Amino acid sequence: MTRIHLENIKMKPFHQPRFQTKDFLFESHERYVLIGPSGAGKSSLLKMLALLEPADVGRIHINDQLISCNHADLSVRRQIVYVAQQEFMISGTVLDNLLIGVRFRKGNKQHYTQKATQLLKDLGLEGYENKNPNHLSGGEWQRVAIARALILSPKILLLDEPTSNLDPFHVKKIEETVQAYCTENQALLVMATHNLSQAKRMATKVLFIYEGKILTSGDTNELLSNPKSEQLRFFLEWS
Repeated sequence: MTRIHLENIKMKPFHQPRFQTKDFLFESHERYVLIGPSGAGKSSLLKMLALLEPADVGRIHINDQLISCNHADLSVRRQIVYVAQQEFMISGTVLDNLLIGVRFRKGNKQHYTQKATQLLKDLGLEGYENKNPNHLSGGEWQRVAIARALILSPKILLLDEPTSNLDPFHVKKIEETVQAYCTENQALLVMATHNLSQAKRMATKVLFIYEGKILTSGDTNELLSNPKSEQLRFFLEWS
């Protein structure tokens, strides 16, 4: 089971923390969704978990191993995949983009090519292997980014607003694909969204991030139906 334990974390830009928490444990048998106002710290938390931005204070343990953003073992980094709100694509084809991350991993090209083809099919992009990414719509681009993440077989999957440009049909495609992957591979999912209906569908645990802190967290149905804080009640009313 994959676990991430945060202890006395503080990320400090300028005069205010972007994100801080005294103690929080993420475990792979749960699916976590981050909600909260824009600028509350959701993306900062995801980037820290992805080992892209360090905490100024505190400790991160992944499976009981103390992790440094600058000195994490390659074996640890390879367990983690982060999909940003705006992903980049290299020049070439869609297939080139899906295979870019597996060039230095074990397994032959044919195996990964077959896996890429299946992922594209699962995400409603069958036959897109030879398309130019520059000719894709925003929603297609996002689905390619999800496929590129899953082909790496991560144990920790971090998603930042992965369906913000998608119609309901393709939102469903991504949700089903991600949920199936996490269940089959016992992967830890942490995902940020502004879509409360999506949070209810995807999460077993919800974290309400407010002014750089986990203001409240808990089981999805309980937290969203019976909010314990005034800030969360206000957020739910206006979302």
